[in-house]
Parts: sequence; C-alpha cells; structure tokens
Amino acid sequence: MSANENVLALSIRDVTKATSMGRTSIYKLIGQRKLIARKVGGRTLILRSDLDAFLGGLPEVGSRASAN
Repeated sequence: MSANENVLALSIRDVTKATSMGRTSIYKLIGQRKLIARKVGGRTLILRSDLDAFLGGLPEVGSRASAN
C-alpha cells in the first residue's frame, strides 16, 4: 500500500499510487458507495482499513466464486 504501513488514512493521490487506479475510478467508486471516503476540510481521505476492506472484497480472478 504505502511505504509506511502505519499510515491510517490516504489521500486520493496516495490511493491512486497504491492501487494503480485512476482518480476518476476512485471518485466513481466513492460515488457508488463502494469505497468509503471521509472529508476533512477540503481534503478527501480514505482510511487504510476501508481501502483494505474494499480490495479484499473484490473477486479473485479465475476463482470458483467468480465463476458462479
């Protein structure tokens, strides 16, 4: 994820770097309420635990679960 495993919250830029996803995709997931974000002033932050939960909930490629 991040160079520092103790990071509690990530900016949108940090999330794009950590996941190789684009800003538009991140904001779309937030809008669809698939990824939880929080606002602090003008900043949008994503808790590391929320990002981990989102990524962990994605289907595995080639898994039996995704074939059903």
